[in-house]
Amino acid sequence: MVKMFMGGGNGQWVRTRNKEGAKAFLQERKMESERRQAARTRSRAFWSAARRRIRSIWRRLRG
Repeated sequence: MVKMFMGGGNGQWVRTRNKEGAKAFLQERKMESERRQAARTRSRAFWSAARRRIRSIWRRLRG
């Protein structure tokens, strides 16, 4: 029997065959979320460093 399991927090229903499948799905979603968060953190660090470099160059050029 195929059960419907409420996955995530956005109202999306997921078809699972058992509790292990549901647990694996939730774990995969959590890992995806953590990867996205890590990518955002890296991106923010990159752009923050880029802004610092640009400000430094601008200050040197202004005098």
